[in-house]
Amino acid sequence: MRDPLPIEAQHLRLRRPREDDLQALVAARNDDDVLRWLDWAPLCSADAQSLIEEQAERAFGTPGLWQLLVIASTDDDRMLGELSLLPSHEPGEPARLAISLLPEARGQGLATDALHALMDALGGEAGFDVFQFVVDARNQPVLRLAERFGAVRTAETPALAGGEASTEVTLLLSLT
Repeated sequence: MRDPLPIEAQHLRLRRPREDDLQALVAARNDDDVLRWLDWAPLCSADAQSLIEEQAERAFGTPGLWQLLVIASTDDDRMLGELSLLPSHEPGEPARLAISLLPEARGQGLATDALHALMDALGGEAGFDVFQFVVDARNQPVLRLAERFGAVRTAETPALAGGEASTEVTLLLSLT
């Protein structure tokens, strides 16, 4: 598949992570408001550095490997959040999406803009016609975001998130 990065939008760009994203990436991956919804462990600087290096060398759209896309400001190119994409191994299976924003970037429509930009760039590409969100049921902003795009709830399963019992909601978004 062709590498569409960077993807330019009106108020943001989606790009690969870089060295100067290190502090923002560590902050994002250690933000309690993000960790409470995910099963990630906090990320230290050394692990963030390794992640940045791995992502720099990873071919875009590699099946079975997460692709980290930085959501960056078009004004100064600073990291505002991340959109992660997991292409499927199997044809016809959905690619998985996850999105998070740094606290100062929330509530400005940037998650919506980032998803629009990604869908516009990948729509029609093989393996990117159906997307899956797996969201903690308590994470109403992301559930509303997915549903605004037309994602349909397909399953609800018991889960642990942030050490608390919860429900995971699976949603599918078809671009066809």
